[in-house]
Amino acid sequence: MGFFSAIFGTREEKVLKTCTKIYNKAKRMKPGRSERDYLKIVLITKPPFDYQVDEILDDILDSCENINDLSMVIAEQGEIGSSLWEFRERNVKLGILSARNKKYFSEFWG
Repeated sequence: MGFFSAIFGTREEKVLKTCTKIYNKAKRMKPGRSERDYLKIVLITKPPFDYQVDEILDDILDSCENINDLSMVIAEQGEIGSSLWEFRERNVKLGILSARNKKYFSEFWG
């Protein structure tokens, strides 16, 4: 562990803290949703996952049982330089997923 990691925490710790904060807010503000819905709202707020096709999101959500599992996936697969960033860039240019995200957010929070 480096000096900065000792002071500020590791990347995994920071991702877990951020994901848990979003997850807890969603559970508090919209109780009664499925666990998958809470995990999905966290996942699509975190780049590069925000502009991935549904199949990729579903595979990730299928592999995660809780927020700890999801935050580890986000920390591991979401690092700069991963292929997900290339997919995200392509999908943003195509503009096909922003409507899906807006729809999901409005259905979840509405």
